[in-house]
Amino acid sequence: MSAGHEALVRRAADGESEALDELVVTHLPELRGFVRRRLGQPARAREAVSDVVQSTCREVLEHRDRFRFGEPEGFRKWLFSTALRKVMNKDRFHRAGKRDVGREAVPGALSGAAESPSDALQAEETLELLRASLERLPEDYRRVVLLSHLAGLSRAEVARVMERSEASVRNLLYRALARLGADLGRASSG
Repeated sequence: MSAGHEALVRRAADGESEALDELVVTHLPELRGFVRRRLGQPARAREAVSDVVQSTCREVLEHRDRFRFGEPEGFRKWLFSTALRKVMNKDRFHRAGKRDVGREAVPGALSGAAESPSDALQAEETLELLRASLERLPEDYRRVVLLSHLAGLSRAEVARVMERSEASVRNLLYRALARLGADLGRASSG
């Protein structure tokens, strides 16, 4: 673990909201892979990996007061145990009785359609462009985008977390997304 990451963890442990937001973003790629590998086929047929990741992030951010550290890897363990619990709940739910997707035909399943290596590479490149663009945003812009679109919080919840009015959050999010879109446009064309 790098010294910068340890400092970020300490700031989050001290209750700094921005540090916790940054920690979540830092772990996103690994968290997506973790959920993708552990989500069983029955749940995967009905649940998007990104939805489970979003739900995990939302829970972690909404319950930031539950965050306790005993060691430098404390945040990672908390985040991934939250994700694992969600995955297990989704799998249990979709395997239960009438919801058993094993008894259903999944559109596209017979055609053998799968993501090609070039699709996967393009998705990774897009994710990296997005991450770089997010890092270039001013702190308030980055935070409102992450809370609204990554964590999936409502405008009222974001307003409460950021200690702003809902109107202020709407305006801030509009400006942040406009700047993010312009930056992504420049990055992808250059």
